[in-house]
Amino acid sequence: MESTSTMVTNLPVPSCAMEEYLSEWMQHMGDRRSTPARPMLKILRLLRESWVAAFMMFVHLLLTAADNITTPKSYSFAARFSTRTLFGYITSFVSYHIISGRRQNILSAFHHSRIAAQALYASGWNQDKLNSSVHRSRLVLWRVYPLYAATVNVVVLLSMLLEASPNFDLWLYHRSTVLWLMKWLLGVMSLSCCFVVVFTVMFVELAIHTSAAALLEQVGHRFSQKQGKYETVRSVRIHVMLLAACQQANAMFGLLLPLYLLGSYAVSVLSTVSVVRGGVTSDMYGMVCTSYIFAFFGPMCFAGERIQDAALGLSTRVYEGPWPEEDVCTRRTRLQIMVCCARPARFMVPGMPVMNLPTCRQGVRSWFQFIQVLINIQSRK
Repeated sequence: MESTSTMVTNLPVPSCAMEEYLSEWMQHMGDRRSTPARPMLKILRLLRESWVAAFMMFVHLLLTAADNITTPKSYSFAARFSTRTLFGYITSFVSYHIISGRRQNILSAFHHSRIAAQALYASGWNQDKLNSSVHRSRLVLWRVYPLYAATVNVVVLLSMLLEASPNFDLWLYHRSTVLWLMKWLLGVMSLSCCFVVVFTVMFVELAIHTSAAALLEQVGHRFSQKQGKYETVRSVRIHVMLLAACQQANAMFGLLLPLYLLGSYAVSVLSTVSVVRGGVTSDMYGMVCTSYIFAFFGPMCFAGERIQDAALGLSTRVYEGPWPEEDVCTRRTRLQIMVCCARPARFMVPGMPVMNLPTCRQGVRSWFQFIQVLINIQSRK
C-alpha cells in the first residue's frame, strides 16, 4: 500500500478526463496520499469499511438467523423475509472483506490504468473516445446505479417495517415500543451498510474493466497508426500496464467471486419463488429483488465481455500496422504482441467460468427455465 501511494504522489497533476476519473476513484477508495476526502466520502467509508459497520451487520445477521431458525416449518421457506436477508448478509461480509482486506489490489488496478491514460495523453493521442467513455461511466456508476441502490434499500426497509413476521409474538416486539424501535433502527443502519458495501464492490469492478477496455481500444488504434521502434515500445508499455490492471481486478475477487454472486443469485431466486407463489399478495421486497440477477450478474458479465473483446481486437490492430516500414526488431515485437493476445485479458477466477456474454446468457437462461417450472407447478395446483 505504501509503495502504491508513493508512486501516485510522483505523478503529475491529471490533465485529461480519464486521468481525473481514475484519480477520483482512487480517492474514493481511500488512497492515503490523495487530497482530503469530502464529507460524503467519509460517510460512505464509515458505512462500508469501519468496524462499527461490521459489528452492526454481524449483530443483525445473528438476529436474522435466529428469526429464521425459530420460524415455524409451516411458513414457506422462500417467503421468509429473514431467509432472503440472510443471503444478502453473506454477500455483504464478502464485500466488506474485499474492500477492507484487498484495497491494495483495487488501488493498484486504478493506478496502472491511470498511468496508461497519462501515457496516452502525453503522446498527443486523441481523447474524444476516452472522454465519451468517462461520461458514460459517470452517468451509469454515479447516477443510475446509486439511484437504483437507494430505491432497493428504501423498499427493503419499508418491507421490514411492514412485515408480518410469524415470530412477532415470540420476540415480544409488540409489547415494547422501545424494543421494536431499537430493532428497526439497527436494521436500518445494518442494511444501509450492506447495500453500500455490496454495490461499491460492483462499481469498482465495472470502473476498472470499462476504463481498461476503453484504453485498450485506443492502444490498438495506436499500434495500427504509429510506426517506429520508439512508438511501438511506448505502446507495449501501455499495454503491459493495462494487463496488470486486469490482473489486479481478478486478484481483488480471487476465490470470493462465487460467494459474492451467491447472495444476488439466491435472493433473486427466492424472491422469484415468493412472487410466483404469492401473486398479488407478495411483498415489495420480493418484487424489487427479483431483478437482482440483472443488476449484478449481468453488468459484471458485460464488463468482462468488453475487456475480452478489447484485448482480442488488439491483435487485429497490431496486424493492421505499418509492417513494411518497420525494422526487424520492431516487427518481432509486434509479432510477440499478437502471440500474447492469443490469451487475452479476461475477467475470471479459479472455480468460475469466464465472466462474459455466454456465461450471462447461460445464467439468465437457467433463471427463466426456473421461472417456467415454477409457473407450471403453480398452475397445476
